[in-house]
Amino acid sequence: MNVRTVSSQVANIHDAFFKQVLSDQQTAGTFLREHLPSEVTGLFTCDPPERVPGSFVDEKLRQHHSDLLFQVQLNTGQNAFAYVLLEHKSSPDSAARLQLLRYIVRCWWTCAALPMSAYLPSPACVLT
Repeated sequence: MNVRTVSSQVANIHDAFFKQVLSDQQTAGTFLREHLPSEVTGLFTCDPPERVPGSFVDEKLRQHHSDLLFQVQLNTGQNAFAYVLLEHKSSPDSAARLQLLRYIVRCWWTCAALPMSAYLPSPACVLT
Protein backbone atom coordinates (compact mmCIF):
# COMPACT_ATOMS: atom_id res chain seq x y z
CA MET A 1 0.00 0.00 0.00
CA ASN A 2 1.49 3.37 -0.98
CA VAL A 3 1.41 6.66 0.94
CA ARG A 4 -1.17 8.19 -1.41
CA THR A 5 -3.60 5.31 -0.79
CA VAL A 6 -3.20 5.57 2.99
CA SER A 7 -3.63 9.35 2.84
CA SER A 8 -6.78 8.96 0.77
CA GLN A 9 -8.20 6.37 3.18
CA VAL A 10 -7.57 8.63 6.18
CA ALA A 11 -9.22 11.57 4.40
CA ASN A 12 -12.23 9.39 3.52
CA ILE A 13 -12.56 8.32 7.16
CA HIS A 14 -12.43 11.98 8.27
CA ASP A 15 -14.97 12.92 5.60
CA ALA A 16 -17.37 10.16 6.64
CA PHE A 17 -17.00 11.06 10.33
CA PHE A 18 -17.53 14.78 9.67
CA LYS A 19 -20.65 14.19 7.59
CA GLN A 20 -22.06 11.61 10.02
CA VAL A 21 -21.60 13.85 13.06
CA LEU A 22 -23.07 16.91 11.35
CA SER A 23 -26.00 14.93 9.93
CA ASP A 24 -27.59 15.34 13.36
CA GLN A 25 -29.39 18.69 13.22
CA GLN A 26 -28.76 19.56 16.87
CA THR A 27 -25.03 18.82 16.53
CA ALA A 28 -24.87 20.84 13.31
CA GLY A 29 -26.55 23.76 15.06
CA THR A 30 -24.06 23.56 17.93
CA PHE A 31 -21.16 23.40 15.46
CA LEU A 32 -22.36 26.50 13.60
CA ARG A 33 -22.97 28.45 16.82
CA GLU A 34 -19.51 27.57 18.13
CA HIS A 35 -17.66 28.41 14.90
CA LEU A 36 -19.49 31.43 13.52
CA PRO A 37 -19.27 34.91 15.06
CA SER A 38 -21.99 35.70 17.60
CA GLU A 39 -23.07 38.61 15.38
CA VAL A 40 -24.05 36.01 12.79
CA THR A 41 -25.50 33.33 15.04
CA GLY A 42 -27.50 35.96 16.92
CA LEU A 43 -29.55 36.29 13.73
CA PHE A 44 -30.53 32.59 13.81
CA THR A 45 -33.71 31.27 15.39
CA CYS A 46 -33.46 28.39 17.84
CA ASP A 47 -34.55 26.00 15.08
CA PRO A 48 -31.84 23.54 14.04
CA PRO A 49 -30.27 23.98 10.61
CA GLU A 50 -31.45 21.83 7.74
CA ARG A 51 -28.84 20.17 5.57
CA VAL A 52 -29.06 20.95 1.86
CA PRO A 53 -27.92 18.00 -0.28
CA GLY A 54 -24.94 18.26 -2.58
CA SER A 55 -21.26 19.10 -2.60
CA PHE A 56 -19.40 21.90 -4.33
CA VAL A 57 -15.87 20.51 -3.96
CA ASP A 58 -14.01 19.38 -7.08
CA GLU A 59 -13.80 15.61 -7.40
CA LYS A 60 -9.98 15.73 -7.37
CA LEU A 61 -9.98 17.72 -4.11
CA ARG A 62 -12.44 15.53 -2.20
CA GLN A 63 -9.60 13.56 -0.65
CA HIS A 64 -8.62 16.77 1.16
CA HIS A 65 -11.90 18.68 1.60
CA SER A 66 -15.42 17.98 2.81
CA ASP A 67 -18.24 20.42 2.58
CA LEU A 68 -21.79 20.74 3.82
CA LEU A 69 -24.43 23.36 3.13
CA PHE A 70 -27.08 24.16 5.74
CA GLN A 71 -30.20 26.26 5.54
CA VAL A 72 -30.92 28.21 8.72
CA GLN A 73 -33.95 30.19 9.81
CA LEU A 74 -33.38 33.82 10.70
CA ASN A 75 -35.20 35.85 13.33
CA THR A 76 -36.69 37.90 10.48
CA GLY A 77 -38.50 34.81 9.16
CA GLN A 78 -36.18 34.54 6.17
CA ASN A 79 -33.83 31.69 5.35
CA ALA A 80 -30.05 31.88 5.05
CA PHE A 81 -27.33 29.44 4.16
CA ALA A 82 -24.25 28.41 6.14
CA TYR A 83 -21.54 26.69 4.13
CA VAL A 84 -19.03 24.55 6.03
CA LEU A 85 -15.77 23.53 4.38
CA LEU A 86 -13.53 21.15 6.28
CA GLU A 87 -9.96 20.83 5.04
CA HIS A 88 -8.17 17.52 5.55
CA LYS A 89 -4.69 18.74 4.69
CA SER A 90 -1.83 18.45 7.14
CA SER A 91 -0.46 21.90 6.28
CA PRO A 92 -2.03 25.27 5.39
CA ASP A 93 -3.00 25.80 1.77
CA SER A 94 -2.50 29.29 0.38
CA ALA A 95 -5.18 28.64 -2.26
CA ALA A 96 -7.87 27.64 0.26
CA ARG A 97 -9.62 31.02 0.07
CA LEU A 98 -9.78 30.87 -3.73
CA GLN A 99 -11.09 27.30 -3.56
CA LEU A 100 -13.72 28.47 -1.08
CA LEU A 101 -14.74 31.24 -3.49
CA ARG A 102 -15.17 28.66 -6.25
CA TYR A 103 -17.39 26.57 -3.96
CA ILE A 104 -19.45 29.63 -2.99
CA VAL A 105 -20.08 30.41 -6.65
CA ARG A 106 -21.22 26.81 -7.20
CA CYS A 107 -23.44 27.16 -4.14
CA TRP A 108 -24.99 30.32 -5.63
CA TRP A 109 -25.74 28.53 -8.89
CA THR A 110 -27.48 25.78 -6.92
CA CYS A 111 -29.41 28.26 -4.77
CA ALA A 112 -30.44 30.29 -7.81
CA ALA A 113 -32.22 27.20 -9.14
CA LEU A 114 -34.28 26.77 -5.95
CA PRO A 115 -37.91 27.98 -6.12
CA MET A 116 -37.56 30.13 -2.97
CA SER A 117 -34.50 31.93 -4.29
CA ALA A 118 -35.35 35.50 -5.24
CA TYR A 119 -31.77 36.55 -4.47
CA LEU A 120 -28.34 35.01 -4.05
CA PRO A 121 -27.59 34.39 -0.38
CA SER A 122 -24.35 35.34 1.31
CA PRO A 123 -23.16 32.06 2.78
CA ALA A 124 -21.54 32.23 6.21
CA CYS A 125 -18.39 30.17 5.71
CA VAL A 126 -16.44 28.15 8.21
CA LEU A 127 -12.97 27.14 7.02
CA THR A 128 -11.39 24.78 9.53
